[in-house]
Amino acid sequence: ELAGKASLREDKAKKYIDLFNKNLEFVKSRVATISQKPKVLLINSGDGQTTIRGNRTKFVFELIEAAGGQTIEQIEGSESGSPNLEVILKFDPDVVITDNMNHMKNWDWWPQLRAVKEKRVYVAPIDDPSVIMTGWINNMYGPLGLLWIAKSIHPEVFKNMNIEKEHENFCMEIFGTTFKD
Repeated sequence: ELAGKASLREDKAKKYIDLFNKNLEFVKSRVATISQKPKVLLINSGDGQTTIRGNRTKFVFELIEAAGGQTIEQIEGSESGSPNLEVILKFDPDVVITDNMNHMKNWDWWPQLRAVKEKRVYVAPIDDPSVIMTGWINNMYGPLGLLWIAKSIHPEVFKNMNIEKEHENFCMEIFGTTFKD
């Protein structure tokens, strides 16, 4: 809302807020009755340095929680620092969400994780790799990222949701044009 006022685009900001709220209500209604929340590990490398948790990933943690997943913070009770290997192995995530697979290839402990064994490691889509803000787990794409995360965590619950169609709707609603490859 503040960005909309500052940029004199309050109408666009309202559309964004309305879309985010609509998607949030939709996802929360679908996951409300799920009793066993999957454990989700977020691995972020946006600036070339791997971060498993911390303040700069708080936005995505909130998306994961809204989508019916448990983050390592919920299990361990801490929001600062990065967990050590012992904590990660104990957490043993059901799902891993990342922005880039390159940083995991040399981790000898990586194959021990349940999510890896069960092939539930997902790389968040990005519309333009040269512009990190077009990553679906970044703030700008939050309404779409929430849907993608929910479908990644709960594929059966969201099996009828067409994420490609949602992407086109998001681009049209927010940017006023369809997405072009």
